[in-house]
Amino acid sequence: MSMSADSNPDNLSPQEREIIERTGRGETQDGIARQMGRSRKLVEHHLRNARAKLDARSTAHLQRVVHEKVQQEVADELEEVDRDADEAIEAIERMRARVGKARRRLRQPAAMVVGMFAISAIVLGSLLTPGGWRGLLAQIASATSERATSAPVDNQAPSAIETALATDPTIRFCASRNGKVFHAIDSSYAKRISANNLLVFKDAATAEQAGYAPSKRLLASRTSNANKP
Repeated sequence: MSMSADSNPDNLSPQEREIIERTGRGETQDGIARQMGRSRKLVEHHLRNARAKLDARSTAHLQRVVHEKVQQEVADELEEVDRDADEAIEAIERMRARVGKARRRLRQPAAMVVGMFAISAIVLGSLLTPGGWRGLLAQIASATSERATSAPVDNQAPSAIETALATDPTIRFCASRNGKVFHAIDSSYAKRISANNLLVFKDAATAEQAGYAPSKRLLASRTSNANKP
């Protein structure tokens, strides 16, 4: 049922609207009067004024008009709630996207940042020291050479070491501190690795006296060296 401008429930006073809503719930005028602390005549007076304001033919007509107004208000309120819910969902999705982006950034290797910082520090240091870029390149070449010459010797030594054992009189023997094996190496290399958790002996006999047993490959090399004319 449509409402005209003259039958707008907004024109009702709070007391008139409350009385109409109570009658719509089935309360009697005597009960409404007691609940509101008013007399029955005052309740009837409010109802007459309400019918006049809304041009209602009866109290039942009055109740229908007010009920339509309440329904419209509820519909408007639900629509507003839905709109707020949609905005909240969009805000949550944006927050999730931001959290996901932050987590991806945190998963990036920290070593990358450290490495970039270290490289920057090296480059800056080279520029502030004599030699500049040439000095930096020399340092890199020296470090590369040092790593290549100071690589640990495997217990299955290559044949080049066995050949050196048979031909080089400056051969020394190196044993690992765990006492498992030792290897024949040249004296210059022995000096570099003597501080790297290894022991260096002047010959095989000294190493054996210290409790280190030679490997089979080294033993074979020593035998071939002893048999050499």
